[in-house]
Amino acid sequence: MLQNEANRHSVTIRTHLTEGLPKVMADRVQLQQALMNLMLNGIKAMRDRSGRLSIKSQLAEDVKC
Repeated sequence: MLQNEANRHSVTIRTHLTEGLPKVMADRVQLQQALMNLMLNGIKAMRDRSGRLSIKSQLAEDVKC
């Protein structure tokens, strides 16, 4: 959905989605809107220079600081 906007600003979108994650109980439309807003903000932040926007899913226990 945001690919045209990303292309316009020379931003590449990469996804790294972990398989087998548990399902989330949430409103699908609201979750989609929140993710789209975050992605659009990232694209706009890189509009004056090209960049890569990475979206990653993982369990909290897998987070490394």
